[in-house]
Amino acid sequence: RLDDGDWLKNHYNYYNNFLTTGYWFNYKKLRLRTRPDQPFVFTIGAQAACQFAGTQNIYENGILTKTVKMPANFKSFFRSIIAGSGGDNPGDQMYVEGNHVGSWDIMLDYENDAVGKFRAYHQTIWEDGSGIGLQNGFDGLWGLEWRSTTKSFVSGVVVEYIDFTNQSGHIHFSEDLNKDSAIKGGATGSDDYYNNYSYNGYQNRGMSIGTPFAKSLIYNTDGYMRYLDNLVRGFHIGVKGYLSSEYDYRLLFSTRKAYGTPEHPRATGVRATCFMLEANAHPSWLKGLELKAQFAFDRGSLLGNNTGGMVSVSYHGDFNIGQ
Repeated sequence: RLDDGDWLKNHYNYYNNFLTTGYWFNYKKLRLRTRPDQPFVFTIGAQAACQFAGTQNIYENGILTKTVKMPANFKSFFRSIIAGSGGDNPGDQMYVEGNHVGSWDIMLDYENDAVGKFRAYHQTIWEDGSGIGLQNGFDGLWGLEWRSTTKSFVSGVVVEYIDFTNQSGHIHFSEDLNKDSAIKGGATGSDDYYNNYSYNGYQNRGMSIGTPFAKSLIYNTDGYMRYLDNLVRGFHIGVKGYLSSEYDYRLLFSTRKAYGTPEHPRATGVRATCFMLEANAHPSWLKGLELKAQFAFDRGSLLGNNTGGMVSVSYHGDFNIGQ
């Protein structure tokens, strides 16, 4: 069970929508790879997470109108593992019990003593069967990474692109839930990544458990406990290097453009650009001592304009007194 320190209770507006607390969480993954002692190593796998059980309180105009208790028993735990339907909630009975999120992962590594280590990787994202069946286009994370075998001025670079704009299409329609409609059949789009009809999103303490490019709940100043901008495209680059044996640095730059959600799209996209520069010192006269300084800023209407810095002193080692 995730311990959120009553974060949802303390930040929800108790006016509209819902609040779900006391839920359980499970996470599982599987990886298969070729021989790691070869220059080329291929890895394929999957990961899946699920929020299940808990109590959902639904509010309308500040009035508690309904309380739904999701079961926490062996059957519900088993269904959370296999993504099975059931439970007391009509949606759980028709679809699957709990809030399921997962990805398909592939990765190719190449290592050469002369040029370093290279990695190319891709992670899809899925919320339901359409995403599992790769019907959500190019959605997911695409990345390239290089790491040097020596401590040089540029010893590591990572470049990533993320796209959450397909979401299996923008229409979700179920004939079973619209029996009076003349439209027959169904459409399994509008995946609404990280959101769910029973749970306040894939998060803990207001922060996204998945990618930070989907603006987390902690930025919702009105107490609305759902993701508001999961239709997003973004780019990230990170660089690490060494100035000498005692000094190193790290530089991070990210930019994204968000378009709301499939249910509530924005008329125009909003941007956020983020930057961080970090410098570290490891004095040779005291092994284990680290001095760190960071400077960072955000710009854009998605997160607002923010500037900050940090200085820290840390020591890694043993204190031997009297020896």
